[in-house]
Amino acid sequence: MFAIAAYIIHFFEPEGINTLLYNILKSPIQLIGTSPITPLILILIAMILWSVGIHGTFTVQPIHVALYSALNVANLQYAAQAGTVAGSPYPITWFTLFENYGCIGGTGNTLALIVAILILSKKSNWKRDDYTKTAKLSLIPGLFCINEPIIFGMPIVLNPILIVPFILSPLISMGIGALLISSGIVLPGTLDVGWTTPQPIKAFLSAGGSLGTTLSVIIVFIICVLIYLPFVNMANKQTLEKEENK
Repeated sequence: MFAIAAYIIHFFEPEGINTLLYNILKSPIQLIGTSPITPLILILIAMILWSVGIHGTFTVQPIHVALYSALNVANLQYAAQAGTVAGSPYPITWFTLFENYGCIGGTGNTLALIVAILILSKKSNWKRDDYTKTAKLSLIPGLFCINEPIIFGMPIVLNPILIVPFILSPLISMGIGALLISSGIVLPGTLDVGWTTPQPIKAFLSAGGSLGTTLSVIIVFIICVLIYLPFVNMANKQTLEKEENK
């Protein structure tokens, strides 16, 4: 039965049933994938999973790979032919938003959290030495987008205070990235230069040497630091209040 079916399908698609099904599904999948809302929904799911100790990025990976693989290849083919990422056919994908705007120092833009801790640790009433030590140990890995030390070392997982900026930061940063790219203010980072490449070098290289994209990532990073600062300060105040009540 399968041999007969394969023979009939061969007349419609010489490469077989897998290619036929892929071509049928590709258009609706690409239509869903090109919406700027889709990466934000995926990152929200990923961050909620991370917050309870599940590797959210890997969990949503099969979804965004299915949605965006063809779009990413199309962007790469365009860049190879045009010699620039300007005018990319699919400027907003999971890759262009997450890699440059939602994963600065790791998922959740946790490099911003490290910087926020190091800034507040200079205050005279700073009591969270555990935060300071964890931030210092996590800084070098964080520069290369490895953030398990800070996610589980703080911890952020199951932390009712730090979970809030951890979820908000990539949502806001990727939303800003989508607005900047869709409006044509910055170029999309469609070139894969390796997920461990430190920012803002990654932004510069992935956008074909665009200074505008590089500057946008720096600005977004500063915004993320500002998002984390009040929550880190709140955690410090809780420690102060506990010491005063002893």
